[in-house]
Amino acid sequence: MKGDTYVAPAFAARSACPAVNTSVQLVLIPLFEKYFRCKSFYLIANEDGQVHGILPLIQIKSWLFGNRMVSQAFSNYGGLLSDQSSASDALYNCAVELAKESGCESIEFRNTESLPYDLESNRDKITMHLQLTSDPDEL
Repeated sequence: MKGDTYVAPAFAARSACPAVNTSVQLVLIPLFEKYFRCKSFYLIANEDGQVHGILPLIQIKSWLFGNRMVSQAFSNYGGLLSDQSSASDALYNCAVELAKESGCESIEFRNTESLPYDLESNRDKITMHLQLTSDPDEL
């Protein structure tokens, strides 16, 4: 489940999930660890060498907000991505266990769609989309 960091970008590239964005790129993980001093985890669900889901997590320890696990802590959204419910379940369960082992008080999944688990919803963020024209003169 935790490991091979080279297969995740391939899954993100072939994924039809609309939540795939630059925040799932592995190149950012060393930057988070070096400059923000956060511990990063990249969970991968695979079966027979085929990746079926990814879940990037960052552990944030703060005197103000406590010890917590956040999917894409430095993005507005981005979380559990999978193409199978069994992969989603495995990633979710692994994240819960990892958060417990790390002494985290909570996990924040920043998915754009609700996850099928009994989770408390946090509504303190919004995202607005504005359709822009492709003509620079009209902008």
